[in-house]
Amino acid sequence: GNKAGKKQQKIRMAAIVDKMLAPRRERKIKEQLKQQDRELRKSDRELEREVMHLNRQEAQIKAEIKKCAKQGNEQAARTLAKSLVQSRNQKTKLYSTKAQMRSVQMNIKTQGATQKMTGAMSNAGKVMGKMNQRVKPEEVNKVMQQFAKENTMMEMK
Repeated sequence: GNKAGKKQQKIRMAAIVDKMLAPRRERKIKEQLKQQDRELRKSDRELEREVMHLNRQEAQIKAEIKKCAKQGNEQAARTLAKSLVQSRNQKTKLYSTKAQMRSVQMNIKTQGATQKMTGAMSNAGKVMGKMNQRVKPEEVNKVMQQFAKENTMMEMK
């Protein structure tokens, strides 16, 4: 009997420690989610800056192409046109990367929300279990029958 008692006590202590650490774990997860969100937003801003830089570069290249075309320098104009196509392809890739990052960001937020809901539902389940332990269905049924009987008696009077 003494070993079983000690084992039960260890289990209870482990449960208490687990309850004490749960908020810390939850906080840690929240902090990780915030950190990932910050990093993704930072990367998004960097990509946006890069796109703006490519837009400015594209405008300069267009101006140089027009200038070369006016001067009759066809070879330089072709080279610049190739450069312009490369710049546009790079911009397309950046937009694609940006969209993928936003998708990841939304998935992370969805997972965080799902985790919160799971925790809330778990707590609700525990509360309902405790209520079922305290409130016996037979007793509730008896009280309801008694109430219905008394109510019927009141209506007859």
